[in-house]
Amino acid sequence: MQQSRGSLLPVVERQQARADGARRPSRSIGRVLLSGLGFLADSYDIWVINICTDIMKLESYEENQTDELVSWVKSSLLVGSIVGQLGFGWAADHWGRKSMFVVTCLLVVLGSLCSALVVDTPQFGIYSQLCVCRFVLGLGIGGEYPLSATITSESSVTSRRGTDLATVFAMQGVGRILCNLVLLALLASLPNQNDLTWRLALGFGAVPGVLALYWRVTMEETVPFATCEKTTMRPSLWELSPKFKKLLLGTAGAWFLLDVTFYGNSLFSGDVTQAIGAASTPRQEAVSNLWINLLSMPGYILSILFLDSIGRKRLQCWGFVLVAVLFAIMSSIHKHLLDNTTLYIALYSLTFLFVDFGPNVTTFIIPVEAFPTPMRATCHGVSAAVGKVGAVVGVGLFKPLQDAAGIPAVFFACAMVSLVGWIWTVCLVDDTLHPSLQEVQTPRQRKLDSSADEELEEYKPVLELDK
Repeated sequence: MQQSRGSLLPVVERQQARADGARRPSRSIGRVLLSGLGFLADSYDIWVINICTDIMKLESYEENQTDELVSWVKSSLLVGSIVGQLGFGWAADHWGRKSMFVVTCLLVVLGSLCSALVVDTPQFGIYSQLCVCRFVLGLGIGGEYPLSATITSESSVTSRRGTDLATVFAMQGVGRILCNLVLLALLASLPNQNDLTWRLALGFGAVPGVLALYWRVTMEETVPFATCEKTTMRPSLWELSPKFKKLLLGTAGAWFLLDVTFYGNSLFSGDVTQAIGAASTPRQEAVSNLWINLLSMPGYILSILFLDSIGRKRLQCWGFVLVAVLFAIMSSIHKHLLDNTTLYIALYSLTFLFVDFGPNVTTFIIPVEAFPTPMRATCHGVSAAVGKVGAVVGVGLFKPLQDAAGIPAVFFACAMVSLVGWIWTVCLVDDTLHPSLQEVQTPRQRKLDSSADEELEEYKPVLELDK
């Protein structure tokens, strides 16, 4: 698609001023905080359901709780996330980052509040209603993944982009810690009020979204999207060059393999802590999970500090290898670990630490740095959606495998999946920064007409078809 230079110059002039402002540290920090607050809410909403379903078990409802219903409640959010990641990733590349960022925030707030207000009826039970509400919540959470990553990457200078993205992703760990703190506070302040406790816990997930909504409405569109909006075609996934098709296979597959183990273990961490005798009540489970999350939090901090010096691909490879080794150790000495609760929790926590200081953060960052602006959110959304398919697989297989062969078999399966993740990363993942991000963040000292020509020609390789 071609445009006359005369019609393009006003676009370039207008975006020059925005680009100068986007390089200000204050704006970059503001976008990081805004994206991070949304990611905190997403993480909180994902993990809070674990203990809430255990609290609900203590109450009598028209719809009796079963393992199948609990799995549906947990999986409904993941299914919604898949739809949200695909839909909002595509929409962000066609209609803009800002508008979609507002919509995802509204969906998270709506899904959280509706989850807290479900009604106990015999026709359409409370767990069935939760499935619907958490599907809506999942739509918003899914959209947050490509949008938070894309907005942060396109608002950060090159020298700080890795740190900013890792900081946003670290809010996932903060959300998991906050989840347990809120549950502990509610359980302590509302003894024997189980129905109110889980409702307030689910409803609290709307608070960060409400706080962030105004700032999302008033934020500006990102410079890279606004700059290429009038000058670049949006190719479909089928029109990607072979290079980017291979890269998408690598980023999506690595995320899939990670989430099989990460979500499978996270969503059923209560079963592990109960199996080792560390938790027999919702309060004890919250305490155990709090310690596990606190011990794994340094993984996020280490990623912020060392991501750029180690490198994305190398960190992902080592993370998969170390996690595979830890799961293999726990599988082989599981009987001995049952007699040593402290060692068991320590090793189990280390799996989360090296996931967070490894593939958990890099699978989030690599897709948003390696793909070009017209397809950045779409490709990130596809990668994240395939990852969530892995999460559904992990959630669906963890419990049956545990029932059939015990926790050691689950740990061994996680070790094998992590090993495949390492091989997949070595063969298919490329963490080379796409020139579009680097170009927008460097000072523009060339004349406007030469800048306009570069905007038109920058993404031609993306549209190349097999000849």
